[in-house]
Amino acid sequence: SRRGRLIVGNLDFEDRLAAMVPRRDTPTVLVSDGPSEPYRLVERAFDYLERCSYTEVFCLEGGMEGWHHGGYPVFTGI
Repeated sequence: SRRGRLIVGNLDFEDRLAAMVPRRDTPTVLVSDGPSEPYRLVERAFDYLERCSYTEVFCLEGGMEGWHHGGYPVFTGI
């Protein structure tokens, strides 16, 4: 489902994230495109959310590729 999904891919994510996820207990999963991801966006977002007292922040280990290799479904084109 697209409901609740937020894609943040630029350098001003701090302002956008705080505005789009105002409740600090909202479960938030950060997904990286991999170790070569520019600007270490996932790590920066995780640190930022922690500093802002978000309590339910998780990183998807291995990103979408890890999810797929784990046998979980990946839907595209929807």
